[in-house]
Amino acid sequence: MRVELCRADGGVIAVEVVGEPDAPAVLFCHGLADSRLAAYGFAGAAHALGLRLIAPDRPGIGGTDARRLPRVVNWAAEATLVLDALDVGSVALLGVSGGGAFAAACASALPDRVRSLLLIAPLGPSAVPVCGPAPGRA
Repeated sequence: MRVELCRADGGVIAVEVVGEPDAPAVLFCHGLADSRLAAYGFAGAAHALGLRLIAPDRPGIGGTDARRLPRVVNWAAEATLVLDALDVGSVALLGVSGGGAFAAACASALPDRVRSLLLIAPLGPSAVPVCGPAPGRA
Protein backbone atom coordinates (compact mmCIF):
# COMPACT_ATOMS: atom_id res chain seq x y z
CA MET A 1 0.00 0.00 0.00
CA ARG A 2 1.41 3.39 -0.99
CA VAL A 3 1.03 6.35 1.34
CA GLU A 4 2.06 9.94 0.62
CA LEU A 5 2.82 12.13 3.62
CA CYS A 6 3.18 15.91 3.54
CA ARG A 7 5.96 17.64 5.44
CA ALA A 8 5.36 21.04 7.04
CA ASP A 9 7.28 22.67 4.15
CA GLY A 10 4.84 21.16 1.61
CA GLY A 11 7.21 18.42 0.48
CA VAL A 12 6.05 14.83 0.02
CA ILE A 13 7.43 11.62 1.48
CA ALA A 14 6.38 8.45 -0.38
CA VAL A 15 5.98 5.37 1.81
CA GLU A 16 5.13 1.74 1.09
CA VAL A 17 3.58 -0.38 3.82
CA VAL A 18 3.67 -4.17 3.41
CA GLY A 19 2.96 -7.09 5.68
CA GLU A 20 0.31 -7.38 8.35
CA PRO A 21 -1.80 -4.30 9.13
CA ASP A 22 -1.62 -3.19 12.78
CA ALA A 23 1.27 -5.62 13.45
CA PRO A 24 4.53 -4.63 15.17
CA ALA A 25 6.28 -2.13 12.92
CA VAL A 26 9.65 -2.34 11.21
CA LEU A 27 11.06 0.79 9.58
CA PHE A 28 12.87 -0.30 6.41
CA CYS A 29 15.77 1.89 5.28
CA HIS A 30 16.50 0.98 1.66
CA GLY A 31 19.93 0.96 0.00
CA LEU A 32 21.52 3.77 -1.97
CA ALA A 33 20.56 2.55 -5.45
CA ASP A 34 17.10 1.45 -4.34
CA SER A 35 13.75 2.81 -3.18
CA ARG A 36 10.81 2.04 -0.90
CA LEU A 37 9.72 -0.57 -3.46
CA ALA A 38 12.51 -2.89 -2.24
CA ALA A 39 10.21 -3.61 0.71
CA TYR A 40 8.17 -5.89 -1.53
CA GLY A 41 11.13 -8.29 -1.58
CA PHE A 42 10.58 -8.71 2.17
CA ALA A 43 6.76 -8.88 2.02
CA GLY A 44 6.56 -12.67 2.33
CA ALA A 45 8.80 -12.66 5.40
CA ALA A 46 6.82 -9.77 6.91
CA HIS A 47 3.56 -11.72 6.50
CA ALA A 48 5.08 -14.95 7.81
CA LEU A 49 6.54 -13.20 10.87
CA GLY A 50 3.45 -11.09 11.54
CA LEU A 51 5.18 -7.75 10.94
CA ARG A 52 4.32 -4.49 9.23
CA LEU A 53 7.18 -3.16 7.10
CA ILE A 54 7.16 0.63 6.64
CA ALA A 55 9.43 1.76 3.82
CA PRO A 56 9.83 5.49 3.11
CA ASP A 57 11.81 6.88 0.21
CA ARG A 58 14.57 9.22 1.31
CA PRO A 59 14.67 12.76 -0.17
CA GLY A 60 15.14 12.82 -3.92
CA ILE A 61 14.45 9.10 -4.34
CA GLY A 62 11.34 7.55 -5.89
CA GLY A 63 8.22 9.50 -4.95
CA THR A 64 9.82 11.70 -2.28
CA ASP A 65 10.65 15.31 -3.11
CA ALA A 66 14.31 16.23 -3.29
CA ARG A 67 15.61 17.97 -0.20
CA ARG A 68 19.09 18.29 1.22
CA LEU A 69 19.88 16.43 4.43
CA PRO A 70 22.98 18.14 5.84
CA ARG A 71 23.87 15.02 7.85
CA VAL A 72 22.68 11.42 7.88
CA VAL A 73 21.24 11.89 11.37
CA ASN A 74 18.80 14.47 9.93
CA TRP A 75 16.96 11.49 8.44
CA ALA A 76 15.68 10.72 11.97
CA ALA A 77 13.33 13.74 11.80
CA GLU A 78 11.89 12.45 8.49
CA ALA A 79 11.50 8.98 9.99
CA THR A 80 9.74 10.47 13.03
CA LEU A 81 7.29 12.25 10.75
CA VAL A 82 6.53 8.96 8.98
CA LEU A 83 6.10 7.03 12.24
CA ASP A 84 3.89 9.73 13.78
CA ALA A 85 1.68 9.92 10.67
CA LEU A 86 1.18 6.14 10.74
CA ASP A 87 0.57 6.19 14.52
CA VAL A 88 3.57 3.95 15.25
CA GLY A 89 5.00 4.09 18.77
CA SER A 90 7.97 1.77 18.95
CA VAL A 91 9.71 0.36 15.92
CA ALA A 92 12.38 -2.10 14.89
CA LEU A 93 14.85 -0.80 12.30
CA LEU A 94 16.08 -2.65 9.24
CA GLY A 95 18.85 -1.05 7.17
CA VAL A 96 20.09 -2.65 3.97
CA SER A 97 23.39 -1.64 2.34
CA GLY A 98 23.52 2.16 2.12
CA GLY A 99 20.38 2.36 4.25
CA GLY A 100 22.36 0.97 7.18
CA ALA A 101 23.74 4.39 8.11
CA PHE A 102 20.22 5.88 8.08
CA ALA A 103 18.86 3.07 10.27
CA ALA A 104 21.78 3.45 12.69
CA ALA A 105 21.22 7.22 12.81
CA CYS A 106 17.57 6.64 13.74
CA ALA A 107 18.59 4.17 16.45
CA SER A 108 20.96 6.76 17.89
CA ALA A 109 18.58 9.73 17.64
CA LEU A 110 15.38 7.92 18.72
CA PRO A 111 16.44 5.58 21.56
CA ASP A 112 13.04 5.71 23.31
CA ARG A 113 11.26 4.58 20.15
CA VAL A 114 13.58 1.91 18.80
CA ARG A 115 13.18 -1.73 19.89
CA SER A 116 15.98 -3.17 17.79
CA LEU A 117 18.34 -2.55 14.90
CA LEU A 118 19.29 -5.00 12.15
CA LEU A 119 21.81 -4.07 9.47
CA ILE A 120 22.23 -6.19 6.35
CA ALA A 121 25.52 -5.64 4.49
CA PRO A 122 25.80 -2.02 5.68
CA LEU A 123 28.11 0.37 3.89
CA GLY A 124 30.64 2.29 5.93
CA PRO A 125 33.63 4.49 5.34
CA SER A 126 35.80 3.01 2.65
CA ALA A 127 39.31 1.85 3.50
CA VAL A 128 40.14 2.29 -0.18
CA PRO A 129 40.95 5.79 -1.47
CA VAL A 130 38.11 7.29 -3.48
CA CYS A 131 40.52 8.99 -5.89
CA GLY A 132 42.78 6.78 -7.93
CA PRO A 133 43.47 3.06 -7.58
CA ALA A 134 43.73 1.25 -4.28
CA PRO A 135 47.26 0.81 -2.88
CA GLY A 136 49.04 -1.99 -4.71
CA ARG A 137 46.60 -1.87 -7.66
CA ALA A 138 48.41 0.67 -9.84
